[in-house]
Amino acid sequence: MSGEFEKAVQHGVSASRWLLAPMYLGLALLLIVLLIQFVRDFFDHLPVLFQTDALNALPIILSLGIVLLAANIVLSILHTSYELFIPGLRAEEGAENRRSEVDFTRLRNRFLAIAVALSLLLLLKEMLIYAGQADDQDTRQVLHLAAMTGLLVLFALVLAIADWFLTLARR
Repeated sequence: MSGEFEKAVQHGVSASRWLLAPMYLGLALLLIVLLIQFVRDFFDHLPVLFQTDALNALPIILSLGIVLLAANIVLSILHTSYELFIPGLRAEEGAENRRSEVDFTRLRNRFLAIAVALSLLLLLKEMLIYAGQADDQDTRQVLHLAAMTGLLVLFALVLAIADWFLTLARR
């Protein structure tokens, strides 16, 4: 009796992951929205890009890069979710048939790298837009972005040092 109840609970918990499927679908549809945004922005700014100098074109190019990085974040979330979702589907199979476990260090580094790159693009774009014409509000915004970028870089550095020490300890 206890074994049947335990199996039923395990099956129920395993089946509950399907509640996440609509969210995954929503994120996949968000990629389409970001693609439309990218194409629209690209064609809206294309005439301006041919008529301006490089310094004035940079904020437009950086804006397109920001949309691209946002799409990469969504794709990374979907890929990671897939890696977490699919092994649960194969829980009834033997351990030898399961997909490999998710490498959370690699995952953390991937998301952190994208976050730092996105933060740097936002900061550079704001600095280029407000160069020479900044008021106090613009300066505060740039300083907030610079602080956020600095914290992300510091966080990445601390994690890299921790990983280095962990590698040394394993040897």
